[in-house]
Amino acid sequence: MGATVTVFKAFVYLIGFGSILFLTYITTKFIGTKVSKVSKGKHISVIDTVTLGMNKQLYLVKAGNEFILMASSGKNLEFIKEIKLDEADMDENIQVTNNFDFKALFDKYFQNIKNKKTENQETTNNPFSTGNFKSNLQRLRGLSSKFGKPAENYGDDNSNEK
Repeated sequence: MGATVTVFKAFVYLIGFGSILFLTYITTKFIGTKVSKVSKGKHISVIDTVTLGMNKQLYLVKAGNEFILMASSGKNLEFIKEIKLDEADMDENIQVTNNFDFKALFDKYFQNIKNKKTENQETTNNPFSTGNFKSNLQRLRGLSSKFGKPAENYGDDNSNEK
């Protein structure tokens, strides 16, 4: 009797958890479509963005029938140049969208996590290899010398660490 009640409770919890996840997914999709509709401009759109570095981007913006090249760095936004492009010059396959592609972002970060795991597994196979240990020791000595006494003063009188 007790085992069936426990199994039933686990099943109810599983169904409840699944329904919460489903409602969260539906709510996120609904809010995402509403936000994308609000963020789209009727006459202004970002055609292309190029990241040049940390907080530095170039934007190609279409405003009406004009194309404008703008630069963004930190809190600054600067007009660079008005570019003369014809609609025929632009690739016909380019679609101007402001939609956020979560799947592509998720795949990118998931791939990075998988790569880091394989790198960590390769380095953890022999964590005390001569190269890793010596380089980590040198880095530790360098860091500790920044925060106090020099690294050559470490160790005590009862050991041969000096």
